[in-house]
Amino acid sequence: MASLRRRQFLPLAFAAMTTVGRDVVARDPARAPTLVVVFLRGAMDALSVVAPYGDDSYYRARSELALPPPGRGAGASLRLDDRFALHPNMPGLHRIYREGRVAFVVATGLPSALRSHFEAQYLMEHGGRAEFAVPEHGWLARVDRQLGGDAPVRALSVGGAGVAASLVGTEAVAAGRREQSIDDPKFRRALERMYGGASGVAPGAPAMTAQAGARGLAAADHLASLSARHDDVRDADFPRDPLGRTMRQVARWVRLDPGIRLVSIDAGGWDTHTNQVRRLEGLTRGLDGALTAFVDNLGAARSRVCVLVMSEFGRTVAGNGTKGTDHGWATAAWLIGDRVRGGIHGRWPGLAPGQLFQGRDVAVTTDYRDVLSAVANQHLETPLGLPGFRPSGLRLFRS
Repeated sequence: MASLRRRQFLPLAFAAMTTVGRDVVARDPARAPTLVVVFLRGAMDALSVVAPYGDDSYYRARSELALPPPGRGAGASLRLDDRFALHPNMPGLHRIYREGRVAFVVATGLPSALRSHFEAQYLMEHGGRAEFAVPEHGWLARVDRQLGGDAPVRALSVGGAGVAASLVGTEAVAAGRREQSIDDPKFRRALERMYGGASGVAPGAPAMTAQAGARGLAAADHLASLSARHDDVRDADFPRDPLGRTMRQVARWVRLDPGIRLVSIDAGGWDTHTNQVRRLEGLTRGLDGALTAFVDNLGAARSRVCVLVMSEFGRTVAGNGTKGTDHGWATAAWLIGDRVRGGIHGRWPGLAPGQLFQGRDVAVTTDYRDVLSAVANQHLETPLGLPGFRPSGLRLFRS
């Protein structure tokens, strides 16, 4: 496996975790809540996914890009309420929404506009507010330190080139790229070659490297054992694309092991500068299929799992000269779960020319850190302290 790189798959070893957690978790670990974060990298155009069809300015600004209103024949958007509708390629998510298990937080994003993918993603995954105010550890790592526990694998990062920035600062396991999962026997053998056999200790290796290697091997063995167990996950339900395969594997791991509390999944390709309508056809269809199959295959674990879908920023209201959109500001966050307060949340700022940020972008009315805080406090029931930020009290979950 010539392309395997050490930093791509190692678990990160840091300070010992605390053991703070919920009383119910201590009594019954099988009921411990789990959070799965799907990060849509590239800046999802929320106006084409959760379309504000009730805002007349939407159609004036987007004559070629706007989704057809609900009820307007084939290809019409799927009604959420009197103001918003879902992309027509997302019927599965629409069904779950009608069951009251999906919340959309509109006009959410960074408190200041950054149109750099790298900077915006880095800030958002760390829970920061500006380039010069970035917490040392990722926001999920801060949550993990509060949750504690001694499960073989507590946190997973899947689909990227290594541990997601949101998990930096904890003993998260990088489960590999979608094409090369940590539970694959070939990957296990590659780890053994790197670290000198099953002990995970290569001759002369620094203690921290040896410990990380041993943890990586142990995590690979644990996840492989889960993958080998029989369960009721219906593989045929999932799209046969990288995200579908990733969500299928995560569904199997999460439903079999309640000790896995935090999962970060990368889903790229959302930078739609050109031919946006055509490109979103495939992106929305694949995302809808993967999310729907994931939720439908959780079995008894569904009651304890919440999925958070987020992206680094939105896109311009008006299209550009290549039938696409450019980097904007506000986007939308989604939550899926049995305890989610379904519906549309957040204040819609409007799309009239005088309501746009800098005359081009959807304005942010809900700080994304309010969403992160709500997920941590109300779903995981764990405090999330973010420097310089005080949550507004946004309620996204039923008590």
